Amino acid sequence: MENKLIYSWKLNSLNLEDEIVSIDTSLKYFQNFNLILKNEYPLNYLGNLGSAAQINSFFNREDLSTGFIFSEPYSIYFHSPQNQKYYNTKQQFSVISYSNAGPKNESEQTLGVLHTQNITKDLNVGIDYDMISSDGRYLNQQVKQNNLSIFSSYKKKRYSFYGALAFNRLKAQENGGIDSLDYLGSDEYRNRRNIPVKEEDASIHVYSTNLKLINEYKFGRVSEKINVTERKAKKVRGSSSDILSDEEVMTDAFDRTLSKDTSLDVNNIVRQDSIIYDTTYIKVVKLSGYSLTHEFIYDRDVRKYFDNTIDVDSFYNEVNVFLDSNKTYDKVYQTRIANKVSFNFSKLNHNIRLSLYNEQMDYSYIKPEIISYTDKDTVLGAKMNLAKGSTSLNAVFNGGFGKLNYLLFGEYYFEGYKNENSKVNFNTSYLVKSNNEIGLRVNYVNRNPDFYYEKFYSNHFQWENSHFRMEEKWDLKLYYRNQKRSFDLKLTYGQVSNYFFFDESAIINQNRGQINVLSGEILKEINLGPFHSKTKFLYQRTSDSIIRLPEYSLYQTLYLEKLFNFQSTGGKLLMQIGIDYCYSSSYYADAYMPISGVFYTQNEIMQKDYHRMDAFINFNINRASLFLRYDYLNSAISKNYYFTAPFYPSPQPVFKFGVSWIFYD
Repeated sequence: MENKLIYSWKLNSLNLEDEIVSIDTSLKYFQNFNLILKNEYPLNYLGNLGSAAQINSFFNREDLSTGFIFSEPYSIYFHSPQNQKYYNTKQQFSVISYSNAGPKNESEQTLGVLHTQNITKDLNVGIDYDMISSDGRYLNQQVKQNNLSIFSSYKKKRYSFYGALAFNRLKAQENGGIDSLDYLGSDEYRNRRNIPVKEEDASIHVYSTNLKLINEYKFGRVSEKINVTERKAKKVRGSSSDILSDEEVMTDAFDRTLSKDTSLDVNNIVRQDSIIYDTTYIKVVKLSGYSLTHEFIYDRDVRKYFDNTIDVDSFYNEVNVFLDSNKTYDKVYQTRIANKVSFNFSKLNHNIRLSLYNEQMDYSYIKPEIISYTDKDTVLGAKMNLAKGSTSLNAVFNGGFGKLNYLLFGEYYFEGYKNENSKVNFNTSYLVKSNNEIGLRVNYVNRNPDFYYEKFYSNHFQWENSHFRMEEKWDLKLYYRNQKRSFDLKLTYGQVSNYFFFDESAIINQNRGQINVLSGEILKEINLGPFHSKTKFLYQRTSDSIIRLPEYSLYQTLYLEKLFNFQSTGGKLLMQIGIDYCYSSSYYADAYMPISGVFYTQNEIMQKDYHRMDAFINFNINRASLFLRYDYLNSAISKNYYFTAPFYPSPQPVFKFGVSWIFYD
């Protein structure tokens, strides 16, 4: 890797080992520019880029957890130190990306800036910024996001440092969805911005600040290495004495490692005949295999909900009012400060890591309190602050035997709020041939309910639950991967006991039984000359309707690729033209509650089969890439409309363009 101009990696969250990741500078799938499209499968989201979204792949939801239930719907957008990419580059590396869609009053814009450079050979710093600004296709649907990461890495033989600081800032309007489905298809409401919505003056702020610092020191012994080099001496013509010239001819070399009390005196090495011995000293570090690691984690999460015009005869007639019947100003906070100390040992491609982890959690919310006066009772909001601590032990064993690799992780909380929580992960893979890999992954978790599942207060929702049981999940995944033939197959089976979910009243609840989930996924890419295709198919089945998933999901892209050479200028133009198609089968999708920002179970609307077809053209010239795409081509042809979530229709057909430019300095 050190010989590469630039390379990138992530840290495995379990054992902190480097996992090399590719730096995508190709034109392949460039048209899937934003984070909704990058998911490829249809999402359950509010139809506007940057708005709340729910992943429809059940076994992938846990991977995108933010740790704060009220920011979970934005996990696909937010930056996280846990998923930070680190870089090493011999030149400054920058990428600037921009996209635009829709008319001025419905515009959707994204901006991305990545810059990284090495200050020294071992020290790298960088920033990664993403902006989303989308006005939406319906009233009161505007979203603005600003997400920034500042990262750095320093890697020497004995000491390593990693640091990542992420700021995520979201400000969005909430409209609760359209007021009635009858407006769709009506000539009177052909302009969708004329369609009445459920909320007209509601908005949210979601803030997240995350810091992670990792320091690792590797133990070893420093010694001195002496290089002794021969060079021939010869008389200078015309001289009677033995005067040596500066001409050097290497004839032999040997290395000796000397301790500090060595008895060898290199200055007494004598010249034999016409040979001179030159000596140089080099410090050599011999690692013992032992190392010590410290991780520091800081997370600060905030969600605020505002509505200055509560209408109890419309949207709010389905929820309670505990504090103020005229306006709402809800706030909820969560802070985590954690430290983790690990002792590590590595030998012969096998590693052991033993860790002690401690976290301190602070929770803050507004609790209604009744103040009694002589003539009446008054409800006031009192800010409540609670602190919870937990401590755990965990261990990681990983390594390999030839073509077989393995990783085993176990964690157990023995003290505090999370007492008796446990987690186990086991991953193993075997390389059958150079391009064929089979693998097995087993995950198990047994955990207490989240603090805000047990206790939560706001102007419209409140609950206290002391009867919840520990939730238990396990899943087993088998997979096969053939890189040469671009083929992946995954089969996953899981079981959840005491599953937490938000019921039809958007209040947290628990299913006391067991729910089984089965998933199968196939990915296949085909390349035949200039014709290329990619197919992803996902099948999911659950034993209980509490978990709502589309049974079938499909992503299909077909495109033609052509390289144009311009002999007069020596320039090259790579072009792709094609079609993207997404599909998900009908199901009762979870609805979205804007007051608390959660997805909850609903049985009112069956979300019909979802179809989406987009046409695109991609271009690449030198370091610049450009895409042109037209979304919902099928809706423009058939005049049909679809829903991306209950009461949230999909956007109208729209033209989009975007550009990305790479700079090496």
